[in-house]
Amino acid sequence: MTNETEQMVLVHDPDRCVGCRFCMVACSHKHFGVVDLSKSNIRIYFDLKTLRFEAIYCHHCDDPICMAVCPVNAIVKDENTGIVRIQPAKCIGCRLCNTMCPLSVPWV
Repeated sequence: MTNETEQMVLVHDPDRCVGCRFCMVACSHKHFGVVDLSKSNIRIYFDLKTLRFEAIYCHHCDDPICMAVCPVNAIVKDENTGIVRIQPAKCIGCRLCNTMCPLSVPWV
C-alpha cells in the first residue's frame, strides 16, 4: 500500500458540452453547500470563434505561477492532493494571481 494520493483532474470535452452549467451547480454545491453559480470554481463561456462552450477552471499546475507571485503567500498547493487553494483570510485582493495565471482563473 502506498501513501500517495491520486490526484483527480477535471476534463472538459467541448465537443460534448451543451452549456447547461450543471457542472457549475455541482461544484458550488459540493464545495459550499449552496447552489450559487458565482461560488463555482468553474466558468462556462461560449467561444464565438469556435462556436463551442469552453470551461475555464484551475488546472492545479505542478509549479503554479499564481502561488509564486502572491506577495502574502495566500496561495498554497496541497502536497498530497496537488490542489492549489487560495486562503481567503490571507488574501489582500491584489489580483496578481489572476493577472499572471495563463487562464486568468483565480477569482476574488
